[in-house]
Amino acid sequence: MDLQRAPIRYLDIRRDYQTMRFLASAAIAVAMTIAVIFGMWWGSIIVIVSAILAADAWRRRTTGDSAEPTVYLDMTLIALGLIIAGTGHAGHAHAAQVAGTAAVVTAAILILPIVRSLLAIVYIAACNGAVLLAGERFALADESIHDDLVLVEQTVAVILLITVAVLLYGAARSMLKDAERTDAALTQERRANELKNEFVSMVSHELRTPLTSISGFVDTLRSAWRDLPESEIDEFLRIVTDEARHLSGLVEDVLVIPRLEAGRLPLETIDFDPREDVFASIEAIFPSGGSTREIDVAMPGAVSVNADRTRTRQIMRNLLENARKYGGDEIYVEVALDESLATFVVADNGPGVPETDRHRIFEPFEQVGKGDSRESSGIGLGLPIAAQLATAMGGRMWYEQAFPRGARFCFSLPLSATLQPITQPATT
Repeated sequence: MDLQRAPIRYLDIRRDYQTMRFLASAAIAVAMTIAVIFGMWWGSIIVIVSAILAADAWRRRTTGDSAEPTVYLDMTLIALGLIIAGTGHAGHAHAAQVAGTAAVVTAAILILPIVRSLLAIVYIAACNGAVLLAGERFALADESIHDDLVLVEQTVAVILLITVAVLLYGAARSMLKDAERTDAALTQERRANELKNEFVSMVSHELRTPLTSISGFVDTLRSAWRDLPESEIDEFLRIVTDEARHLSGLVEDVLVIPRLEAGRLPLETIDFDPREDVFASIEAIFPSGGSTREIDVAMPGAVSVNADRTRTRQIMRNLLENARKYGGDEIYVEVALDESLATFVVADNGPGVPETDRHRIFEPFEQVGKGDSRESSGIGLGLPIAAQLATAMGGRMWYEQAFPRGARFCFSLPLSATLQPITQPATT
């Protein structure tokens, strides 16, 4: 059991609790003001006490100060009012005393840690003892108005019991919120474990393929390189180099996400023309003569953005790689300008992203296809990395459904401050 935490969160019920304290105190003040008008002059003291409680409640409702002083203040002033009213008289039913004690004890138990609530309850018991012992000796109320006094006492008791009901309602609502938070945390934890397992599975799969390839070609070269023709050796070495670069890219993808989230990824922002980088990225993913895809490019004749050039090329490569894996036989790359941003679009005529999956495509380690049955390779980091890089460079990334089918992945980057764009398009 956590002795340092209250059963419910005070902030969850602060406004309701302090509002009810204010209304209850104000109602008692009004009731006692009426009593004063009808001759109960001592009621003016209770009016002052109630006004103090109302002012304190309104201040704490606004500022959110600790609730612990309210327990002691409420009990002290309630006890003072009961003594003035003469609740210690044997003929009284003690309704207001019982209701007031119940309200303060309920507040102490619900909104204070256990140890401090026990101390508060000891103080409350002491106040009740003082009321019973001193009520008859110091009572200012006249016994001749006994019946009127009982009516006032019962009215006050009802008001205090309503306060107890509000406290219990607030406690129940707070506990429901705690249950919802707990459920959400458990769901998030389960999802994190699922993502971890999926990540381990995907990474092991992705690492195994290039490692197997590298190991096989290296073993072949080591055992038979003297007998192989030079062209075949060059081809083997090219494959080993490509697979090593693929492994390096996987490691970089795994490392770049935590660096971005921690804000420790250095970015070298410069003004540059991204057209060369767009064409270089296309050539890297769809080599000339090695791809059957139809690729169209539409860009302004001149454009200059202020961003990290290496990371901009990484975003383009990730989006083009995504189009290569999941797109159709047509790829469309576009760069459009507005007043302060350049918008890059990589579109394809593939099946697109199902509407039910669009909310998670920019989350790390997420793929539309899961497990060993997924159709394409990758560890689900390309789009999240691209999105976070775009944001880190002052832009953003989003997804649009192409018409009539396909996907459009768009990202924006800030234009250079001195850009004077030429609108003549350059297409290939």
